[in-house]
Amino acid sequence: NRTTTDANHNARNVDDLLSGFRTARMELVRLLTNADDTIVTRTAVHPRLKRELRLIDLVEFVADHDDHHLAVIGALTR
Repeated sequence: NRTTTDANHNARNVDDLLSGFRTARMELVRLLTNADDTIVTRTAVHPRLKRELRLIDLVEFVADHDDHHLAVIGALTR
């Protein structure tokens, strides 16, 4: 997608990519750890999938997406 292309990740140093990834993931974990019931029970429609998601659904989607990228990075660096 345009955002990914514009970010030009392929030109970045892999250690910098992984560091940024780890920072972002830890921030997500921090936010989730501090989420109260009003946040946990909300739903929203995913703009591309056009389906209603709970927070746990979004977290699973993000984790699967992240794992895909980590697997690709691992394969490329081996």
